[in-house]
Amino acid sequence: MSRIHPPTRRAALIAAAVAALALPAIASAQQPPAPHVPPFAAGHNAVIDDGNPGGWASPQTLAQAVKGHDGIIAPITPDRDWPEEARRLGTVPPLPISSGRPPQPVQRVGRTGPILMLAIGNDKVLKLFDYGSLGMEARRAHLFDSFLATIGYYVVRVQEYEDVYYYLISATTGTMTAMLERPVVSPDRGRAFSWHDSQMVGRTLEVVRITPARATPEKVAWEASGEPDGLTYDVAWAPDAQAIIVTETNSKTRQRKTVRLVFKDGAWRPA
Repeated sequence: MSRIHPPTRRAALIAAAVAALALPAIASAQQPPAPHVPPFAAGHNAVIDDGNPGGWASPQTLAQAVKGHDGIIAPITPDRDWPEEARRLGTVPPLPISSGRPPQPVQRVGRTGPILMLAIGNDKVLKLFDYGSLGMEARRAHLFDSFLATIGYYVVRVQEYEDVYYYLISATTGTMTAMLERPVVSPDRGRAFSWHDSQMVGRTLEVVRITPARATPEKVAWEASGEPDGLTYDVAWAPDAQAIIVTETNSKTRQRKTVRLVFKDGAWRPA
C-alpha cells in the first residue's frame, strides 16, 4: 500500500498553495492528498513516517502507564504547553469498556513523557512520539487539542520548527488526515473544513468528508483573492450544512462580498 507521509504531505500542501497563486487553473485541477493510515502492529512500535516512531498498545496499558498521575507523567524538562494540554486531557470521557467487578471505565487519552496516547477502537492505543527540542529544525511535538465526541475523532496539534498543523484522527480506525488549521465540523456532522490564511501558505480552504473510519479530503474548486493586504475572510457552514459561506471584507473600502460554495460535480465550487 502506498503511503503519503505527513511531512511530505505538508510540503505538498505548501507547494500547491504557492502554485495556486500563479497557476489557478492547474491548482484547481489537483486532487487533495489521501488520508494516512498508520500500520496496525499491536504490541510493538511501528513507523508512522520517517523519523517519527509510533505504535500500538492496549487501553489497559495506557491506564497502567498513567495510573496515579491524573493522565500526565511529565519528565524532568516538560514541554511548555503540557500544563494546558493536561487540562484538556482531563475533560475527555473514558472509554465505555467494562473490566472487573464493578465495571471500571478505561482512560481514553493520556501522556507519558514525550508520548501522547490515544485509544483507538476498544483494543488499541495509538502512540505519537515527540522528538527534538524547541528551536531545532528536526523538532516535532504532538499536543492533544480535543476529542470531537459527536463524530468520534481526535484533533491533535502538530508543531514543527516553523510549521503548525493538525491531525484529524478517527477514534475507530486511527486513520489520520492532516489539515492546516483546526477543523470546523458541519451541523450535520458529515464534513469538516479548515481555513488557513498566512503569507507563507496563502489563503487555503480544505474540506473533508467524515465517516467513522476516515476523513477523506474533497476537492475545492474556488480560490480566495491573491491580494495580500486589506482583505479579511469569515468562513462558516450554512445552517443546513449544504454550503460553506465565505464572506470577504475589504478593510479599506468596507465593502463585503459573499460567496456560497456548494458540493457539485465532485468539488466545492461557487453556487
